[in-house]
Amino acid sequence: MSPLRLYASNCFQWFKCHLSARQPKGGIKSKTRNEGRIAHRLAAQLLLGKIDAVPVGHLLDDDVLVDDEMESGVMGYVNFVRALGIDPRAVTQVEKSLPGDPLGIRPVVPDSTVFTDGTLHIIEFKYGFRAVSARENLQLLCYLLCMIGIKGVPNNTEHVKFHIIQPRSFTTNSVRSSWSFEVRQIAGVAESIRRSVEAIKSGSTMSKTGDHCLYCTNHQNCEAYYRMVGDAVEIAENSQFSRSLAKDASCYIVLRRALSIIKGNFEMLGSDINDGIWKGKRYPGIVGYQGKSHAHWTDRKVVSILAEASGVDIKKKEEIVTPLQAKSRGLSSSIIERFTEVKPGQLKIGLLNAKEILNGTTERKT
Repeated sequence: MSPLRLYASNCFQWFKCHLSARQPKGGIKSKTRNEGRIAHRLAAQLLLGKIDAVPVGHLLDDDVLVDDEMESGVMGYVNFVRALGIDPRAVTQVEKSLPGDPLGIRPVVPDSTVFTDGTLHIIEFKYGFRAVSARENLQLLCYLLCMIGIKGVPNNTEHVKFHIIQPRSFTTNSVRSSWSFEVRQIAGVAESIRRSVEAIKSGSTMSKTGDHCLYCTNHQNCEAYYRMVGDAVEIAENSQFSRSLAKDASCYIVLRRALSIIKGNFEMLGSDINDGIWKGKRYPGIVGYQGKSHAHWTDRKVVSILAEASGVDIKKKEEIVTPLQAKSRGLSSSIIERFTEVKPGQLKIGLLNAKEILNGTTERKT
């Protein structure tokens, strides 16, 4: 069984689905994730005074190019933090590791915190494309609750404000999401998180599907995932569902979610699915099919014998691969046709799309 991955950063997963706390180590690797890691590092170095400017044009770890877009995003976050801490009495901390003991999780590392004028600001820098809301954000709540647990919140704190700076988010018009509240408003949240942590540590593998499935790498062990996706595909294959699609928005939402999760699973499992499909294993919404082929193969011995019998001098017999080519050289195309085969196309795997599912398609035609 995989070791527990109880981090604040994936709290939105394991708080809803205990099984996701046992994801294989490594997670989903992508260019976007590498860019985010570099952007975070540059932002922290700027705030800590370790560098004076973003090194635009340089290639850093994993061949990540620091371009103008990254500079703009990093400086937007850095300037926001600096503006909050401009008061000489403000206390700013950058990437300070805090013990996760108050919640029973791994140590937490907020991107930055600023305490000024009775308000504690917790700022998170997100360099991905998915919009994240600061309102009741579980990751930032974990940061705050751990700070409270170790007496890391100033006694004169009146309000707390969460900020998420997300310069590349394509689903929101604002690069910043903020939420202001009083500490007493979240009194019950810490206990809820602790109960989830205790259940997970005691061996609970409770699984529940949702948007968090898109970021999970433990689908192959999740019954809820297969049940949810399988049910959605089965419902969609029903012709009655197709006719009532426009009237029943909830069914459409279920189908869309199922397809997005299928796609996520398909992209993450890759070779595992490829091997499994051809061994007869079923993956809901994923099909194995034979690709098209325009390649032909003709028995060379038949061509030679037929050419000699017909008195036709053919220098390059290997060029005759179709009945039409045989006929053009004076050979019997009907005989050649009997000894000509089409090479099979390459075995492929693919996703059923919404239209195919709604039309009751269960196989992909070549």
